Amino acid sequence: MLLTKFSIRRQITLVMIYAVVIFFSFFALTQLKIDFFPDITFPFAGVVTSYSGVGPDDIETLVTRPVEEAVSSVKHIKKVSSQSYKGNSIVMLEFKYGADMDQAESDIRKNLDYIRDFLPADASEPLVFVFDPSMMPISYFSMSSPYLGPAELRRLAEDKIEPMLERIDGVASVQTMGGSQRRINVSINPVLLASYNLSPNDVTQAIQSGAGLQPSGTIETRGKNYNLRVLSEYATLDQIKKTILTYKNGVPVYVKDIAAVEDGFKENTNEVRADYGEGVMLLISKQSDANTIITSRKIKEALPDILAICVTQRSLPSFCHFWSFTFSCGTYAAASSWLYRFPCR
Repeated sequence: MLLTKFSIRRQITLVMIYAVVIFFSFFALTQLKIDFFPDITFPFAGVVTSYSGVGPDDIETLVTRPVEEAVSSVKHIKKVSSQSYKGNSIVMLEFKYGADMDQAESDIRKNLDYIRDFLPADASEPLVFVFDPSMMPISYFSMSSPYLGPAELRRLAEDKIEPMLERIDGVASVQTMGGSQRRINVSINPVLLASYNLSPNDVTQAIQSGAGLQPSGTIETRGKNYNLRVLSEYATLDQIKKTILTYKNGVPVYVKDIAAVEDGFKENTNEVRADYGEGVMLLISKQSDANTIITSRKIKEALPDILAICVTQRSLPSFCHFWSFTFSCGTYAAASSWLYRFPCR
């Protein structure tokens, strides 16, 4: 009754109160973050371990089973499954709903530390991750050119495009897929290797020991101390070829005596096609607290400037007439796409 009388007698005051409430409501609405997935935690975790050059059977015996036995004792685990591939082991863990995934991730890492010394020395450190929808890319780029090969396209994307995209507000990381990555390939002749009574592991250790930075002491002066190091990294193919493996009858045996060393590319495990030809794809992930729609719009707005800078800096060869860059926001921005073609100067 009192509220009714107050509303009738103080109409202007009541209108002002409602106006203030509506104003702050609209202001709060504009500050809400928009995302494709709600802020939820999935009860799934995974452990990925790499062991290059090893078959699936050996991966399962040497890596997958020890990892499974180590992580199976973590609390609130519902199911453990694994997959062993050539050179890779993936162990997936499903937890009960409501489990603290931060604590579960910490427990998994602790259990893996107990068996790290029992894993093969050449195996990588087990990578533990918890499935998070915010880790999914929000934007995808595909880049192609009729005049640039897969290696040049990937180098252009990694050296020029990626750093500029990562400077955009809200962008966390940019990953490049496809193309060809440079690698020094050492093809060992098994007959020559056996003739010198050597193993592939001997060649690997010799090459690894010859590369890297080696500490060589310190120089102490009255005011400063200087740390010395030996620059022993390989600069040319000839240095790799002339790496000494062993001595036979007082004569050094070099890498070139038992293997062919060439400047090549890594084995391509995924292929990207764009504009009916070979290309590369860039996957853009946002920061965990960034607005997906706003970040996608900023990427779209910055794209012409980024491409113009690349053309101005002559990032592309002079004989390249144009190159195309296709951007797609997927479900986050009405599945819109744009195509840019820039002539080289």
